[in-house]
Amino acid sequence: MQGRQTKVSISLNGVDITSDLSGDTLSLTFNDSTEENADNVDFQIQNREKKWLKGWFPNKMDTFFAQIITEDGTLDCGTFLLDDVGMSGRPLTVSIKGVAKPSDQDFSEVEHNQTWEQATLQDIAATIAGRAGVALEYDAKENPTIQFQTQEGKTDQDFLQELAAKHGITMKLYNQKLVLYEMEELEKAGPVKTLRESDLLSWEAKTTLLDTSYSGVSVQYINTDGETMTYTHNGGGNKAPKIYKLDDQLDSLGMAQKVAAAKYRELNRGETTFSCSLPGDPALVSGVCVEVDAEDFGKFGGKYLIDSSTHTVSGGYTTDLTMHRVEEG
Repeated sequence: MQGRQTKVSISLNGVDITSDLSGDTLSLTFNDSTEENADNVDFQIQNREKKWLKGWFPNKMDTFFAQIITEDGTLDCGTFLLDDVGMSGRPLTVSIKGVAKPSDQDFSEVEHNQTWEQATLQDIAATIAGRAGVALEYDAKENPTIQFQTQEGKTDQDFLQELAAKHGITMKLYNQKLVLYEMEELEKAGPVKTLRESDLLSWEAKTTLLDTSYSGVSVQYINTDGETMTYTHNGGGNKAPKIYKLDDQLDSLGMAQKVAAAKYRELNRGETTFSCSLPGDPALVSGVCVEVDAEDFGKFGGKYLIDSSTHTVSGGYTTDLTMHRVEEG
């Protein structure tokens, strides 16, 4: 498919089928997120000859790889597991949706009961990744040791996601890999582009105090004498007094300090957000920073991290972004 010097390349089960789809592909939409939701892709394809209803009908365990290719660069969307196939008419079309989840559905659907003792987060993640049959990419600097943790009536996906988030580490599924990383490290990177008002097709900025703008986080912990103590992480700045209380008890002051600081950063990321649509740019994906020009956007100017991006090729090529402002210092 081609439009404004943009092409889409597709491989099915490792075989390049781009030429077979020449002139048939109507659109591709790629959704990319920093966390929680697995990346996904959606194709709309013409089915005038009804071949997708017959010999071309996909199998449930098929995988496909997609790329968006432009003169400015190539966006590797990744490898996806076939998740949904839909047919409609008229006109005769087929919709193929894929998700970056493991082929072993045990990961997200089957509840487990397990006790973890004296295990690092990376060890736990490696065990869960092994059960799901996917590779683990552990990019976090921190690798906390979990003294005791029960996984009771939870899927591996939910359990690991919650455990990682508690320690300030983000989990996502990408390209059939389980990836753990620290969003704080992504926020330290320099912006890849400056966004000016004239660059954008549309935009919306918002700042809110609801469920955000906390001045600190408090949590209980057990000290070396076995006493229950309270630790409060104060974020500083000009925020009005507003303390978030964690419903948890940790086994040391050091762990309380790390968990409270991580929760403080998580809570305040949603205070100032910016969303926009602009001409397609393969460099603008989740996890990279951009600069929103202060001359054009005033109080909403500053450095932002892209939380999610949607890349759509349908005649033309557009990119939609949702971002949060990085509070530096």
